[in-house]
Amino acid sequence: MRRKRSRSSGEGLINLTFTIIYISYWWLILQEIFQGASHFIYISFVPFIGLMFLHSLATKWHERRKEKQLVESVEKSIARYKDRIKTGA
Repeated sequence: MRRKRSRSSGEGLINLTFTIIYISYWWLILQEIFQGASHFIYISFVPFIGLMFLHSLATKWHERRKEKQLVESVEKSIARYKDRIKTGA
């Protein structure tokens, strides 16, 4: 019986990284707002939307990479079992 290799999900690391970026971003923006720079309220949303877009791009890129690895793994397994059937092992 084979043991499954446990791999940590890279998506969790991506989410953690962007959560830290979001928190620090809003921390800096709120500090400026509370110090009296109220114009930061209006200009802070555009970079935040950009950060959200980057987050979605990073997540999609990771998902595509995982899917590609899965397809390659399945193709290798199919080839291996085809060889076993041909040789009669």
